[in-house]
Amino acid sequence: MRRRIMLIFGLMLLVLVGVSLIFDDFGHHETSETSIEHMSKVLIDQLETLNTLVSQNGPLLSPEEIRDYQVAEHFHEEALKMYELGDYNNSIRYSLKAMEYYKKILEKRTFQEQEEPLHVDVVRLRDIINRDTLYFLSVKNVIQIGKESGIDVSKLEALYNETVKAYTIVLEDIEFERWEKLSEDWQYAVEKRIQLDNELRKTLDELLKARAEDFVPLVLERYSQLLEIGNKTIQEAKRRGLDTSRAEYLFNLANTSYLKIKELAAEKRWEEAVEAIKRNQTLFFELRREIITLLKSMEG
Repeated sequence: MRRRIMLIFGLMLLVLVGVSLIFDDFGHHETSETSIEHMSKVLIDQLETLNTLVSQNGPLLSPEEIRDYQVAEHFHEEALKMYELGDYNNSIRYSLKAMEYYKKILEKRTFQEQEEPLHVDVVRLRDIINRDTLYFLSVKNVIQIGKESGIDVSKLEALYNETVKAYTIVLEDIEFERWEKLSEDWQYAVEKRIQLDNELRKTLDELLKARAEDFVPLVLERYSQLLEIGNKTIQEAKRRGLDTSRAEYLFNLANTSYLKIKELAAEKRWEEAVEAIKRNQTLFFELRREIITLLKSMEG
């Protein structure tokens, strides 16, 4: 039963909270590729494709299109920057904003038929679709868990089926060389993927509230591990003469938040504890990143 709970809420953590950590003995660390990182990379790839579709189908004609493109490019650059920094949650947030503006441009334009396929795009599209297989499996698991928990997942399930079908059509366009349909079908698939992401988040939020009594202790266990390793890392870094001021600042804030969440859990105020976890996820992410930076400095 505990294993089942761990699997369920491990999935929620990966997609919604992003605090899964795997540390070995003190002085060494290892981070696994999580679904939040995977989703971030998928969205970055999709942004590149959308940018290509916009730029290769004629000039921007109106001032509104130019403004939308500039805003999209701004969020696109921020998404790339956050991804390179390892801040996958904010990378996803900026990616979705960029997509909104690329979508506005694409909705108003008529794509020209192309005599030859966009070979670079085709390779990228295949790669994106192949890597999204794991994401779709995760969504399918959430649908099943939602049904078991008595949550209405009909909208999520419908969007899941529509998105998978849209991806299948794109693959068929490539296989049968229907290049005149590829741009339009891929745009539709991207739109469905965004809708699916949004509905997935809503469903996960409902699951968190419905099963908070299982979820909160799991998060507290993760946070406790992080704080324990963080304290050891800071003490060892100070002993070696490294600057630990930022790490100590983040550690103190995170420890205060951890104790507050632990207090809420002890009082069985589960929904308040979940909200506190959501509010503080960026803080714990920053602490995690700072610890890894110190560990790398000591290894060097």
